[in-house]
Amino acid sequence: MVPWRVDPSAIALALRAAGYDVDPPDLRHSHAPRLVARRERADETRLVTLDPGGRLRIEITRRDGERALSVREIAGLTVRPVEETVHRTTVITTLDAVPQLTAVLTAFEGATGCPLPQSG
Repeated sequence: MVPWRVDPSAIALALRAAGYDVDPPDLRHSHAPRLVARRERADETRLVTLDPGGRLRIEITRRDGERALSVREIAGLTVRPVEETVHRTTVITTLDAVPQLTAVLTAFEGATGCPLPQSG
């Protein structure tokens, strides 16, 4: 079994408190376990993964709009294509403690276009 740098149970609790659905790592069936969490709100989806070494990855996907294209008939079917604009931001770091996760999640909360937070 691989030792975890940051307690995965504490990370899972922090993610649940922030509104994420958490899939705890299955330590029995994987040589490289990961904790995975997901949160969907309106037009935004966040996928968080953490490995035993504390490597954190947050993928933030935002749907910024869509528009209907011309309706067409193809092989007797009415086809309604929709063009969608999506922006994805990936945040990568290595955690040493649970409060760091909370700080990173908060820094990117509600940020339009996910700009980097100001240093400080």
